[in-house]
Amino acid sequence: MSEQNNELYTIQELARKMKVSTKQLRAWKRRGVLRPIRLERISGPLKYSQQELERFIEEYTINKCKENT
Repeated sequence: MSEQNNELYTIQELARKMKVSTKQLRAWKRRGVLRPIRLERISGPLKYSQQELERFIEEYTINKCKENT
């Protein structure tokens, strides 16, 4: 994982990057699988960090490998 990458993505940016729909990202958020951060206290925009994306990909890949064995 990259240690110093503090890049943040909006839901639309992340959907394009991952080639999934924003609907899918919202479903993962509801299930707690991919967790965004809120930039401001109550109603600020949600952003997804590069670190969270990397954690998600690593965890998802490991779980998929376990399912296929």
